[in-house]
Amino acid sequence: MQRGTLLKTAIGLGLMAISAAASAATVSVSFKGNQVQASSDSSRTNRMVIRVAGPNGYTDRKSSSGQYVTWYLPISAANGTYRYDVYATESVDQGQQDSTNGSSAASARASGRFQVSGGNISQPSGGEAALDHPWNSAKGAVAAVLNFLIPTASAADLTASSGIPTLSYEDTNLGAGTIGWSTKGIENSNDCAVAGSFGAHYDLTDEIQGNDVFRICGPGEQSATTVPNSRSLVVDESGDLTLADGDFFIDRSANRVGLNTTTPGATFHVAAAVPKLRLESTGASQAWDLNPGSQGFWFLDHTNSDTAAVKFQNGSQSDTLVTTSTGVGIGTDSPSEPLHVVRNDGTARALVEEQQTNTAQTLLRLKNQGYPRMTFTDGAAGVQWDFRLSGRSGSSFEITRLGTGGAEFYVTKDGNATLRGTLTEGSSREIKHGIKTVDTVDVLDKLAQLDIARWSYDGETTRHLGPMAEDFHGIFGLGKDAKHIAPKDLAGVAMASVQELRKQTDQLHSQLNSKDEQIAKLDKENAELRQRMKELEQMVGRLATEVQAGDDQVASAE
Repeated sequence: MQRGTLLKTAIGLGLMAISAAASAATVSVSFKGNQVQASSDSSRTNRMVIRVAGPNGYTDRKSSSGQYVTWYLPISAANGTYRYDVYATESVDQGQQDSTNGSSAASARASGRFQVSGGNISQPSGGEAALDHPWNSAKGAVAAVLNFLIPTASAADLTASSGIPTLSYEDTNLGAGTIGWSTKGIENSNDCAVAGSFGAHYDLTDEIQGNDVFRICGPGEQSATTVPNSRSLVVDESGDLTLADGDFFIDRSANRVGLNTTTPGATFHVAAAVPKLRLESTGASQAWDLNPGSQGFWFLDHTNSDTAAVKFQNGSQSDTLVTTSTGVGIGTDSPSEPLHVVRNDGTARALVEEQQTNTAQTLLRLKNQGYPRMTFTDGAAGVQWDFRLSGRSGSSFEITRLGTGGAEFYVTKDGNATLRGTLTEGSSREIKHGIKTVDTVDVLDKLAQLDIARWSYDGETTRHLGPMAEDFHGIFGLGKDAKHIAPKDLAGVAMASVQELRKQTDQLHSQLNSKDEQIAKLDKENAELRQRMKELEQMVGRLATEVQAGDDQVASAE
């Protein structure tokens, strides 16, 4: 194999190693009582191993198949500091087996220490029970590439008493003696050092283009945050790594990664005019984008024409959307209900709006495996009203104020409505028009034509008394149709009829009073006539007596 090809193969293998390390599983370690529990987040993990070392030369090793392993503290374990090392192995495919000569390979590792006191395990205050940073895996991969590119002392001795020790790779395709790549260690150079100082570094150079594509800076050199344009990769003495002029930066000391920034302010920091993170499911052919921009932070359904499914606009209020085990909070981080909306500026409200059609739409539906209800609470006054279904199988709808002992209003499934108090209808002159005085005689005459009957509504046995809506509407022409009768119209007909009856009654009373006066006058006249008749009878009696006496005298004279 030609040396140029060999170099390219080495670089390719190294990049594959870095890629594999970046996508490796993560090992998590936790401490519970007298146990150290470790787990891998990869379903491909086929074996977990934990090794523990402690005081008095104590060592132990536990392993298990699968993604979990647990180490138990012995009863006789001494107090003190213990160290642990956990690693996971993954199953590999046939192609990987060819390169690893086995069916599995180490995929993730974690190490640290813990304290033992009185038979209990605790994490040290310094927090050293930390997981290995992904950089450690990448660093190992880089070391593997360097070991290949720079032979060890047993293979080659590249030392020089003066000048620069260099390992060159000749590419015969470019002509005899043409150097394609070279590696060299450089001392007393300020190529990447702070101005005015000197240090040492290692370069991998593309001799054709004259670019140092890979550089490791030694002690005294500048950090990896500044990358000369010609270099694709720089690793400084602290282990910080920079790719492509700062497009990708790893701050090992702070455990931070930056894309397009060499000063990451978070564990993962992306700097761009419109940064975007895409999550794509190749199995489901679906992709989503996380897209912070000038207007806010958006979740875009990329597969569906970048539809913005969720938007968090810039300047959103605190706790705009919070999810907890209790529910979802809007304006609160401690929701007490599955959906809890809180505002403290008089803007707490909800709007459900349909803008596509002007037909009837169901905009709110309440469903419960029982009696659903909606509650209105005045927190200041301590008053609560409920709107709810009740009765057998939800046979009625109620409106009630809690604490009164009964429903203030309810409607049954048959359409019967009941009020606990008084029904008051609007009847002000201010809300009426077309006002005309009625002919009460006509109303009373029409009422006399109305058939009044006893009847029951379909589906019930309760008896009622009243007219049929069809007859009432036909005779009086009142109401919106011939199927209903408004209580106010019934009251109006009754009141007009009563007024007319009162008029007629007053007329009868007047006539009766006149008759009474006439009768009284006749009674007086009759009394006077009777008195005169009596006096005449008395006079006739006296005359009759006198005539009789005269007759007797005449008779005795003869």
